[in-house]
Parts: sequence; C-alpha cells; structure tokens
Amino acid sequence: MALANILDPILGPLLQGTGPFATLLIVSIVVSVFTTLIHMFATDQEKLKRLKADMKRYQAKLKTLKDSPDKAMKVQKDLMKLNGEFMKSSFKTTFYTIIPLLIFFGWLGVNLAFAPLLPDTSFDVGVTMQEGVNGAVSLILPANLSITSNLTQSTSENTASWSGISGPAGEYELFVMYNETGEEQFFSIIITEDFAYENPVVLLESDIFKQIIVGNEKLYIFRNIFLFKDIPVIKNAGWLGAYILFSLVFSTGLRKVLKLA
Repeated sequence: MALANILDPILGPLLQGTGPFATLLIVSIVVSVFTTLIHMFATDQEKLKRLKADMKRYQAKLKTLKDSPDKAMKVQKDLMKLNGEFMKSSFKTTFYTIIPLLIFFGWLGVNLAFAPLLPDTSFDVGVTMQEGVNGAVSLILPANLSITSNLTQSTSENTASWSGISGPAGEYELFVMYNETGEEQFFSIIITEDFAYENPVVLLESDIFKQIIVGNEKLYIFRNIFLFKDIPVIKNAGWLGAYILFSLVFSTGLRKVLKLA
C-alpha cells in the first residue's frame, strides 16, 4: 500500500532502532489509544451503557427460560434487536478509524511480514511457470553472490528452484531466463542485517513465468522474546497475530480505565 509509505519517516527509524517486537508494541499502544479516544468522543456512551445493561438483563433472563422455548424465542429476538442497535451505535468509531488503521496495517504488512536475508547466510529462490510451460530455466546472479546448486534447473510440475544462494550485504538485481525462448524476468533482493527486504513474492505478467519466490522466512514476532518464545500458539504469531493480541490487551484495559461501553 503506497499510502502506508507516509509512516516510513517515523516507523522506519523506530524499527531499525528497537526491532520488530518493540515497534509492534508501540504501534499497538498508539493505535489502541487513538481508537479508544475516537470511540469515547464519537459515540453516545450513555446510550451504549444502557443498551449493554439491557442486553445483560435479557441474557440473564434467557438462562431462566430453558423450559419455555416460546418465551425464550421472544426474549432472544428482543436481545438480537438490542445487539443490532448496539452495533449500529458503535459503528461510528469504525467510520473515523478505518483509514488510519488501513495505513498502519499496510505499513506493518510491508515491513514486518518477513525476516530479512542476512549477509553470508544461504537462501533459496523458486520460480513458478505458467501452466504447461516446461524446460530448462537459468538463474543469473551478480558477481558478488554465490550458489551451491546448478544455475540451470529443469522444471518439474511447472516449478524450478535454486538453493544455497548467499553473499555480502547489498542490494542486488537477479534474473531468471527461460532457455528455450531466452525470455528474462528481473527481480530485486536486499541482503542486510537491518530489518528490510524486498517483497519476496514477485507476480509476473508473462506467458512463460507466473511468479518468483525469494526464500525470506516468515517473521515470528515472539520467537526471540524470553517470556513468549516457548508458548505454543504465541511463538508462531506473525505481525497480525501479535497486533491482535496487543490490541486486545491495551484496548480492553483502556476501556475499563475510562469506563467505556
């Protein structure tokens, strides 16, 4: 998302200086404060609290009507009506926050989805051909990069791959070539110790090549955090899962502190 680039001057240095975990934590706090304040000022809190209290009463009443299905159905219908009114009244928050949230999500998705390619650490490159296209495909590397597999690979089930690619830090242009026709497709990579990478999935408009995939690993936000690294679900969370976790904690806490519905 190009609009998300407006956050680069602020969040870029923050990411390089503090790392993915702290950056996501700070972003989550900022967004939670922003959305909570919007919710507080953009909604009729007295009305929402009244609706919430009414829904709790109806829910409690439902529990006493297990043996009276007709009465329970009527109460359930009234409860659904109240819930719809509550959701409608709360929707104003979404109206005001949707654009800022999309900008933040766009930046996080571009910058925290994958781990960088590290200097002198091997990675793979794969290519997917269009349906029915087979034959030899060659990977052409800059002089500074090395590879342990053969530069020319035969496609198998419309794919070909190269392993053991590595080199020093830098920005590089590589390309793949379909040997039968000589068609070439270029793609860029960044090898760095900083938190930066080119999009590892390159979709192509070609009758020969469908896509190129660079072997950046998925970035796991909690993998190097002592308190979380051994918790089964959390340790495998990417940026979106981590954001949802942080957001639930901070937003819920703020709403309780401010006594918001």
